[in-house]
Amino acid sequence: MRANRLNLPCKTSVEGFRVCGRGCGHCESRATLLQSEETCPETYRCPLCKAQWILRGHLTISASELHAMSDAKFNELVRQDGLQTLRILLD
Repeated sequence: MRANRLNLPCKTSVEGFRVCGRGCGHCESRATLLQSEETCPETYRCPLCKAQWILRGHLTISASELHAMSDAKFNELVRQDGLQTLRILLD
């Protein structure tokens, strides 16, 4: 992701992020499998439990790192191509 080229103190998530639904064992294993493929889709909806997953394009950053970031760096971060979600970890 572009955040790595900016040398920002954040890490990109490597596991899928469930945005709605309770999830089930089927969709958790399927999301993991899809992410390991070269042609990983951006989203996945489980046909059994109907949970929605985001598989690509999300970023995790701690609240303290976000607070220390300048407005210009933040604006550059959120304007990344392919960025769908920004998860903030409270610390």
